[in-house]
Amino acid sequence: SSFDNYKYQVSGKFTIEAIDMTLSVDGYEKAYDAKSHGVTVTVNKQEELPEGAKVYYSLVDPESEDFDEGNWSEKPPKWKDVDLDSDRNPVSHTVYVKVELANYNTAYGNADVTILQKQIKVHGEDTKPYNSEYQIMDITADDVVEGYEPVEGETLVVRGHKIRGKDVGIYMQPYNDPDDPSYISVNKADGTSSFDNYKYQVSGKFTIE
Repeated sequence: SSFDNYKYQVSGKFTIEAIDMTLSVDGYEKAYDAKSHGVTVTVNKQEELPEGAKVYYSLVDPESEDFDEGNWSEKPPKWKDVDLDSDRNPVSHTVYVKVELANYNTAYGNADVTILQKQIKVHGEDTKPYNSEYQIMDITADDVVEGYEPVEGETLVVRGHKIRGKDVGIYMQPYNDPDDPSYISVNKADGTSSFDNYKYQVSGKFTIE
């Protein structure tokens, strides 16, 4: 072999291209539980986010004309209370997600977060002896039988539900419109009241003997 007759230069180009990651964005749709909820992001089917992964969130569609890169935030949006539209239907919040990770193409996804109203059932019963006059039974928050779990800093208020009777017999309170918020509310420690987190049914049985 001879190495003396030539001078040489060696060069090359070796490209390693980014590959697509597997991105899953799962939404949330359950009844109000006094806790905050958002979307769940999973990358490459791993339980934990890969080291170095950057996750960004936006409430504005990145493909819309109103979008600006400043809409992206690393803070995940979360909701606790129910939001209702003008027809008192729960509102869904769409969360857009962008994930950046070295050696992978940037991935995008979205999912909805919807907090649904929780059903409360209130049923009161009382018995009083006949006294020839009209008598009234009040149904209050003490008569809740299903659906409400006390939340620290909140007080459930049931108002305006009365059953009126005079003669011996059984008087029944019919179910109220579950979409009417005027008779039930949650009073909060900060002095505000909420009518939206619950749907309710109120019934009663008032017996005059």
